Amino acid sequence: MSLYNENKGNYTYANANRDDFELDYMFHRFSHKIPRLGICRGAQFLTVASGASLIQHVTNHGSSHPIELLRNGNIYDITSTHHQMMFPYTLSDQNYNIIAASKYYLSDTYLNGDNEEKVLPKNFLECEIVYYTNTNSLCIQGHPEFENCPDETKQMCLKLIKNILKL
Repeated sequence: MSLYNENKGNYTYANANRDDFELDYMFHRFSHKIPRLGICRGAQFLTVASGASLIQHVTNHGSSHPIELLRNGNIYDITSTHHQMMFPYTLSDQNYNIIAASKYYLSDTYLNGDNEEKVLPKNFLECEIVYYTNTNSLCIQGHPEFENCPDETKQMCLKLIKNILKL
């Protein structure tokens, strides 16, 4: 089963063999009930493996920026170094939960796999933390593990991992 298909938003990057190996390892050899955590590329991979897609190119996500927890409005700075972005909107609402999004729209472009502007839904947010209920996957786009990530952000991410994935 390849992540590469006719929908060019449904792949992670440019290595089909790597994606196929990881998909087989993560989803076919283990129960779907096992909790999964993805950070950065891992978040993008789990997004695609959960049936959602990616925006293939965004701008201005190469440094720290504020993210907002949607349930309570708390703001955290997170270190970020990505040009692709999780796009869960291709799934039905019950299959994902956006936990946090960029406080401000940072990108001035959102390209699909054909280098054309992606059509964005009216409820579009620049997703930073998403939980996919259908695969029990918590996806964190930024890098809470980086040394320069604030301690309060690291603690928030650890609480999410504990509370959502029950780890």
